Amino acid sequence: MTYQVLARKWRPQLFEEIVGQHHVTRTLKNALSLGKIAHAYLFAGPRGTGKTSTARIMAKALNCEKGITPSPCNQCSSCVEIASGESLDVLEIDGASNRGIDEVRELREQVNFSPIKGRFKVYIIDEVHMLTHPAFNALLKTLEEPPSHVVFIFATTEPEKVPPTILSRCQRFDFRKIGLKDIVSRLSQIAEKEKIRVSLPALRLIAEASENSMRDAEKILDQLTSYSPQGIKEDDVIGLMGMVETDYLIKMTENLYCHDALSNIKLIHELLDKGKSPRWILRGWLNWLRDLLMFKMGETEEFLFGQLQKDEVEIKKIIQQQSSFFTVNQLVDMMQSLSQAEEKIHYSPNPQIYLEVLIIRLSIEENEPQEKLTDPQLSTVYHKIVSLEEKIKKQLDFIREDRKKDAEELPEKKKESFSFPEIRKEAQIKSLQESKQKLEPASKAPESFPAESIQDLAKEGLERWKKVVLQIKEKKKTLGSFLEKMHILSIEDGKIVLGSEKTFHKEILENRENQKIILEELKKFFPEKFSLKFKRISGRKKPEKKSSPSLRETVARAIEIFDGEVVNVTTRR
Repeated sequence: MTYQVLARKWRPQLFEEIVGQHHVTRTLKNALSLGKIAHAYLFAGPRGTGKTSTARIMAKALNCEKGITPSPCNQCSSCVEIASGESLDVLEIDGASNRGIDEVRELREQVNFSPIKGRFKVYIIDEVHMLTHPAFNALLKTLEEPPSHVVFIFATTEPEKVPPTILSRCQRFDFRKIGLKDIVSRLSQIAEKEKIRVSLPALRLIAEASENSMRDAEKILDQLTSYSPQGIKEDDVIGLMGMVETDYLIKMTENLYCHDALSNIKLIHELLDKGKSPRWILRGWLNWLRDLLMFKMGETEEFLFGQLQKDEVEIKKIIQQQSSFFTVNQLVDMMQSLSQAEEKIHYSPNPQIYLEVLIIRLSIEENEPQEKLTDPQLSTVYHKIVSLEEKIKKQLDFIREDRKKDAEELPEKKKESFSFPEIRKEAQIKSLQESKQKLEPASKAPESFPAESIQDLAKEGLERWKKVVLQIKEKKKTLGSFLEKMHILSIEDGKIVLGSEKTFHKEILENRENQKIILEELKKFFPEKFSLKFKRISGRKKPEKKSSPSLRETVARAIEIFDGEVVNVTTRR
């Protein structure tokens, strides 16, 4: 007789044999007992968790010769034919290879025919998410109102790819990943019946390598029976699967505590030379750190690696010692780094270099004190970084202080001085806010002007200022236009004080090129050290204008930037 692999030979034949899916089997058994049979089911979950096996058991329960029952006999001709895949009333369709609309149309034509032998025609479509969108659409009407003798059972590992219109027409059952204990228990039963000698630590390693898939666990056990016919031990599982021995994990953790990156890199090279998979190196180390974290948090009973090459007492002693090397936060951070690396290592063009960089990153001590920097070059770089940080901090403090002063509003005291009509008009303003910066860097007016007095300047200042503006306008029209619109508040103490409510006026006057033009013309009509000062007027009532202030500011800025002028255009009607 041809050899049959363990995964097929020990495929579940009853609901009770489905491992780790009690929430599914209980619901289906009760529905069969009560006669509440749906016309469509969707079994969703990871690979190897029993979706297709449950669908076959459901088909046997519906067509068993003893009647609709939650416990099919597995002896009648109907049950035997379904179990062997020879039943004409139970059709298993692979959604990946029969995914087109033509196949679905053929299925719709067959649905109307009555069952040949059993009570129901059961259509099991595996990997249903692979069907095309037109194929799903063709299936909708039949799925919503199928004949009374038809039951659809869909299985998929990616339910998110199934259209909502299909999902809404099915009873959905989510199959969960199978726990390690359940896998070990099932493997023990199979090993006992098959008379396979296997140690408990080896079974635990097989369960770990299966990634919570019962089918994969049975496949690995089947391989090991050929790898080690005399008996399966943990060393055999490690050798076949490329897993990492606990001794390496202990040494790597000690080197990590000592920040000895070079020793860990040598260990990585040694493991890779032995043919160990980079993925298994990361996964083994991640599980070992998980054991340290669990012990540190009070869990002392169960460890994933408690039986690997060492007895339980010795392994607990090592775990207790190494768990004291790190804090909880450090262990969590290292586990996160390893977990992220495990996801990325598959796409890395050179896994060895990726592992080396990861080892170095984990071994670097953060916030290393200055006295530990014995290397002269590292010490030089460290001091340069510290010095740069101090300079940046001082600059930021200076900027903050400068802005704080700018934000302060100082009330303007009323001064007894000569003022023009524009000043008298501004007498009703509540307060004036003085800008910190001036057009001319802090230059004090002289105590007396040669050849003319302040009073003479006050009388003639307005006319002189008008001449200055005209001269500026000839050189730069836009700047002269701005100065014409400024309010002259006073001429006193060797200063011409201009006022405006607009902040951007101040920005224009502070432009270096504009300052140069203004000062050159100012010297021609006023004493040499006569300066120009700007005040921002706050609280002044704005006159009503046709255009909005924001638009005028925008136009003014554009004129200044592009050195343009306003042109009046008359349109003909």
